[in-house]
Amino acid sequence: MPSRNESAGWPVSSLVSGLALVGLFLAVGGSFGCGTDRDVVTSSGPLDFGMSDGSTALYGMCYAGPGTSNSLGGLTGRNDSTDDVVVFDSVAAGTGQEVEVREAYVVLFGVVADQAEVFGSGFVLPPDRDYPDGAAQVDEHQMELWEQRIPLEGAELGPGESFNLIVGVAPTVGDRGSSDGLEIRYHVGSQQYSSYPGIGADFLSPDECK
Repeated sequence: MPSRNESAGWPVSSLVSGLALVGLFLAVGGSFGCGTDRDVVTSSGPLDFGMSDGSTALYGMCYAGPGTSNSLGGLTGRNDSTDDVVVFDSVAAGTGQEVEVREAYVVLFGVVADQAEVFGSGFVLPPDRDYPDGAAQVDEHQMELWEQRIPLEGAELGPGESFNLIVGVAPTVGDRGSSDGLEIRYHVGSQQYSSYPGIGADFLSPDECK
């Protein structure tokens, strides 16, 4: 079982030697997400995810079956504004992919000087069940974070506050599928923003998960 601050999902670069997973997740007009009357600006606005190089971290993970999802939970960020409150609206996987977002939460850290510990990626959600051998399950520290979670939609982030996103993803068909990023929509007052942090999931075959 992974230790604290580790992920059950393996970066694909460690699974496939020499595979370079670099690509910019482009923002396009009419992109996926919930409808809104606000004007959408395809930039990160005041949210800082610390991912400015355009690369994508793709995590290999094993699907535990119907009624479950796997965490993309290594994503952290901060509201860089000194005055404005950020309100989260939605999160979705990339268009045309074989992975969907089934649940999404925010763990609020407040204003912190150092990087707070995160939930991690690849763990099976919900974490309070017994799963077959080989399923990635959480430890006590992760359960504490899970219990502090709030639904992403409508969550507010004050000026200077930091957070950890826990996004539950699953294949749309069968037990395989991959995505090349997330779209996170949020607003500040009447202004809507879309941000595209480079983190995705690659659900492995049952043989690879043995």
